[in-house]
Amino acid sequence: MFASIAGTFSLLDDYDRSRLKAVIINKFSGNLDILMPGIEKIEKIIDAPILGVLPCDHDLHLPEEDSTSLFEHKFDSNKDIAIGVMHLPKIANFTDIDPFEFEKDVGLKLIDINENIVDENGNTTLDAIILPGIRNTTEAMISIENSGLANQIREIANNNPNIPIVGLCGGYQLLGKKIYDEDKKESSEGSVDGLGLLNIETYFKNNSSEDKIVEQSEAIIPNHAESSMKNNDVNISLIFFHQLLEK
Repeated sequence: MFASIAGTFSLLDDYDRSRLKAVIINKFSGNLDILMPGIEKIEKIIDAPILGVLPCDHDLHLPEEDSTSLFEHKFDSNKDIAIGVMHLPKIANFTDIDPFEFEKDVGLKLIDINENIVDENGNTTLDAIILPGIRNTTEAMISIENSGLANQIREIANNNPNIPIVGLCGGYQLLGKKIYDEDKKESSEGSVDGLGLLNIETYFKNNSSEDKIVEQSEAIIPNHAESSMKNNDVNISLIFFHQLLEK
């Protein structure tokens, strides 16, 4: 904990460091008296006060701090609904799936990209699939294409149209027809084909700050003609919507 605090302050540039005025320690378990000498020392190192120490309360269900928490999700096959969460390379926003843990009838199953999710008859035991956020869309697409997972997802979409396939952030980009990366920002491969489940295309722009985009887009949910969804993006990519793919 103290190493994390000191390391964070040390890695920041002068401007960002000047904006940090104090620290609060959370999720603490143990004897606070034992912690006090360390607090006094770290305050001198970072030249900022520790405002307080919050005790650990498991009933609060605070978000985890890194993706290792994904492996703590225990899949219960006895639940009524089985949701498969694809463990994509460079997964991000991993806490998005946490609320499902509190649904009594839902079991979350973490799916490795080399795992088979379709049997020889083209059926799956999953009731829904989530493609979570990722830090590198093109590399993730290449990985699931090479492993065969991409074709399995396409097979499920074709043979089981009532099984929802949901993409979050970068996972949503994977659902489209094409991912354009002409500047090879995401990988050395450049542009790649997506899963082709949604009639959208993603264009990655360069790293300059003026190319960052804040926009709201609206899409129709396939197989639910009366339903739509809105999405606010702050990103360095453009997503273009086209007429929905016809089955």
